[in-house]
Amino acid sequence: MSYSDDNDIDEPTRNAYESASAEDKEMLRENWEQHKKREAEADAEKTKDKIRAKTDDQYHAVTFDLEAVLTTPHAGDAQIYYKQKLAVYNFTIYDAATAWSVLPLDETEGGRGANEIATNVLHYLRNLPTSVHHFSSFSDTCGGQNRNQFMAGAMLYAVQSLTNLETIDLKYMESGHSCLEVDSMHATIDVSRKHQKVYTTREWEILIKGARKRPGPYDVKIMHHKDFLNIKEVTGMII
Repeated sequence: MSYSDDNDIDEPTRNAYESASAEDKEMLRENWEQHKKREAEADAEKTKDKIRAKTDDQYHAVTFDLEAVLTTPHAGDAQIYYKQKLAVYNFTIYDAATAWSVLPLDETEGGRGANEIATNVLHYLRNLPTSVHHFSSFSDTCGGQNRNQFMAGAMLYAVQSLTNLETIDLKYMESGHSCLEVDSMHATIDVSRKHQKVYTTREWEILIKGARKRPGPYDVKIMHHKDFLNIKEVTGMII
């Protein structure tokens, strides 16, 4: 088993572990125990945030993630071939207290990097009730999207520019154990699209919105290139 500085643990083969020295085995066991401890601590913290968000109007907690790329056209049960398909990126936010939000865009409008992710979160923050003073989020540890200086810069910008927000916490699951509530949204959308044919981004919007029946449709906003901020420039001015 190998253990790197970014807390990623690579699963070993049985022979590799058995052939390790006693000293190496002890180190590996300690690393594994620390890894599991961090996993449990992250889960406990996420649960605590969810409970607080349901009882405290000034506190808002979410989990967010990108769904696997939605290709267009999508044939459902049928088999169709296109030399190249349009990629649709579905960024989803799961509100721990009351609601859900989905912000899809296709690759002609933007990508799926730190700039787009941070802008999506900023858009969500701007639409929070003014009673919210403390915002907390959990996401996975993907460095190119969620865990980077640009996301931190965007959140600093939000605290400075949105008068109601006083505190923003960016929290991350343990690497390799990023099971988030937002994944349930992706599963619901996957079930809904299984037997459907989709030919345009607009049709994806309709399908995603109607994927959930109760307690109501998902809140969907289509993002366009003009909606995205230059987060890297903003970060350079703040950090």
